[in-house]
Amino acid sequence: MNGDPLAEPLSAPIAGDVIEPTVPAPPSSMSDRERVSYELLVLANLEKLIAAQKKKVRAAAEKAFNRPGQREVAELSSEEEDLLGNVRRDPQRSEWKVTDPATLLDYCREVWPEHVVTTTPLPVDSVAPAFVKSLLDLAKDGVPALDAHGEEIHDLVSGEILTRPPGIEFVQDKTIHLVVTPAKGGPDALLRALGDNAALLGLAPRELEA
Repeated sequence: MNGDPLAEPLSAPIAGDVIEPTVPAPPSSMSDRERVSYELLVLANLEKLIAAQKKKVRAAAEKAFNRPGQREVAELSSEEEDLLGNVRRDPQRSEWKVTDPATLLDYCREVWPEHVVTTTPLPVDSVAPAFVKSLLDLAKDGVPALDAHGEEIHDLVSGEILTRPPGIEFVQDKTIHLVVTPAKGGPDALLRALGDNAALLGLAPRELEA
């Protein structure tokens, strides 16, 4: 043990084990309305608890998965039906984007006016979406953008040669992309592990009346 809870495998209850409840189970003499009210309120409170815990676990996971490509599988036991799912970290999605639509529009009015469209009934100018896509594709492929005459484009103030029109930039994504994929049988595995406590938590399957 090194003091880091994420550095050690997490212990999980064995499927079929019953976790002893720390609060008494709801009385069996409940009316239907009392029981569904109990279940709704238990689930509502569980949602609050889970939301708070999810933020903490997410923050810890972003530290534990410290590089793209890492992947972990979680399971309650070695049995296939006790698989909970997997978590992986995907690469960051850095890409060319329109970061300043107004600046791009002003530049297009001067250099590519044929690609500026006006919407109705209110007269609002914008750059045609297909042309924006073509500018982004050029940037992605490393091909300089050219004016309507096939010439290099320039900064309208300094005259500096540009490879991209103002308003389009390469944005470095700093988001940590964690993909959490539950197994198809994960919910059932958890219900088996909870045993009788599933009903206590309002999670027991129930037949809906027609």
